[in-house]
Amino acid sequence: MSSTLTIKSSQLRNLLCNCAPLRNKFDSVSKSSSSFHAAAENEQRRKEHTYVRRWKYVNVESTSKYLLGQIIYNKDGIVAINKPPDLGSSKEDCSIYHTLPFLAKELGYKYLKLVKVPEKSISGITILVADAALAEEVSKSIRRSKALFSDDPKQTFLALTVGHPLKDEGSERFAVKIQNHENQKHCYIVRKWTENERKRRDVNIGVVSHKVVAQCEQASLVSVSTWQEHAHCPRVFLSDILLSPALGDKKFGTRVSSLFGKPVLLKPWIAPAVKALPPPLLKHLSVLSGSEGSIPMHLHLQELTLHGFKKDNSDLILRADPPEFFLWSCKQLNLELPTVDRIDQPVELSEEIERKNQNNIKMI
Repeated sequence: MSSTLTIKSSQLRNLLCNCAPLRNKFDSVSKSSSSFHAAAENEQRRKEHTYVRRWKYVNVESTSKYLLGQIIYNKDGIVAINKPPDLGSSKEDCSIYHTLPFLAKELGYKYLKLVKVPEKSISGITILVADAALAEEVSKSIRRSKALFSDDPKQTFLALTVGHPLKDEGSERFAVKIQNHENQKHCYIVRKWTENERKRRDVNIGVVSHKVVAQCEQASLVSVSTWQEHAHCPRVFLSDILLSPALGDKKFGTRVSSLFGKPVLLKPWIAPAVKALPPPLLKHLSVLSGSEGSIPMHLHLQELTLHGFKKDNSDLILRADPPEFFLWSCKQLNLELPTVDRIDQPVELSEEIERKNQNNIKMI
């Protein structure tokens, strides 16, 4: 009887040993299935993420209809639009330039011309005019504002930045310049320049003011006021001077690294291709490590003053709210945006245009 039990135990052991590879294979398949489902869930979450669902250029018609819903001012041939990021202004494809005929027709103008627009990656106030005379008036008003308020710029950007700026607030005169290094052009901001550089126009000089309006452990909301936009000045100022680049700035954000927990500025030619963001920041924004490239630029032209532009010689102050993804990021980080008083300078938009805006939003 004992012998019989021993044989059966041996057979059982052999059977279990033979089943081990099958069990391992089953476990492997089970793990693969779990990984597949996890990857599928991650992909679904990615598709539903605010950064992915934001506006993107598809064609001229859909972009034109979208822009009709972004009008913040329309009066006497002056049209101001809250431009989304990643919409350029050149005559090449995929730019706001090709939407002008559509916008003019919908708004009842013969044609519209661009006179003021932020660079492609920056969102915010964009000005169109209905004739050449108005274009000259707007340009003159901007030049007049720059002259009268050279030390107190009336053009303000709002940035959500990575980390904390070196100073909470300040105002200083800088020069922006472009230099070559190994056949590559790089933009810089400098505090010193020669008279010869100024005469040759190798540098563009202007005042940049900033103020931190809100902060959390991983990020800051920074207001930057300057007339200087040459050579990406607002972006370079945030990265090179404050060492707190705009979130989503793929060009200049990589210049700022970290050493022993403190920000350090890298030379442009040794900066990495992609900026790695702190894990806590990525967690708040629901972005996976290695997917930093999906984060859009969080730099927005929020306010612009045209001095003495109105018929009664009062100022025309244009204001535009940041994009939805910008507001979402601030909410995720518990950063409260500064309140803006819109009573003194209300947005002027006719009821007819408002009706068209709503109709076009429904069509998109």
